Order: sequence, then structure tokens, then C-alpha cells
Amino acid sequence: MTELSRRAVLAGTAAAAVATTLGPLPVTAQAAAGNMNGVFRHTLGDAEVIQILDGIRAIKFPPTFITNLSKDQTEAAFTNAYMPGGIFRNPYCPSVVKSGGKTIVIDTGNGIGAIEKTKGEVGHHRANLAAAGKLTRKPSILC
Repeated sequence: MTELSRRAVLAGTAAAAVATTLGPLPVTAQAAAGNMNGVFRHTLGDAEVIQILDGIRAIKFPPTFITNLSKDQTEAAFTNAYMPGGIFRNPYCPSVVKSGGKTIVIDTGNGIGAIEKTKGEVGHHRANLAAAGKLTRKPSILC
């Protein structure tokens, strides 16, 4: 059974609101290949969508994660899915939407306190938001 968090519901609601307001529009990626600064820009009609990398968490699945496979079968399945050692790398990219003279931040990342707790894996949203450049004015925080 899938559980929904408050964060997921609010982010989905915000994304749906933007999508229904803008209607079906072409998406054009503008980030250069090999972009390593944690800022990825896209155009969606008249809106600009900016993905801000907060970090990438390495999550190790427990050996009993898949209950109907042996340990060897589970390891093979992880390796075939590009997760050797059962380690899943989860990128976390909150979004910024600029449209109609407004700047909306959808989620604010894990916070700078997460840098120390995760040994630098996540918590870089604020720094990468600054790297994105001036966003015209103080953004509205949705969640």
C-alpha cells in the first residue's frame, strides 16, 4: 500500500495547479550537457522550471528487502538495475517555477543541517539556489 506524505500531496497539488494553468505546452531543456553546478533550467511554455539539486542520498536496501528471492537472486536483481551492492542513489531536486512575474519554490530541500548529518550527501539546496542566480524577488514557499 502506498502512503502519501503531506510533502508529496502538496508538491503534487502545486505541480497539478501549474500544469492545468499552463495547459499542454512543449518542454525545452536548456541545461548544458555535463551541467555539474546543481542547477537545471527548462522552459515550459512561458514558464521557466528550475530544478535545484539538494543532493544525492545513497540508500542501502536491507538483505530482506525482496522477500521472495534468495540473497544471490536479490543481489543479481540490484546489479541488473544498476544498483550494485543493493545501493540506490536517490537524487533530490526541489523545483522553482517562474511564471507570470511570480517565483514559486516547491519544497525547500533537506536544510543545511542535513549536510553534516549525511556527510555531505544532501543539504545543498540553499547553495545551489544561490548558484541559480537572482530569482527576481523573494520566492513564495509552498511547503
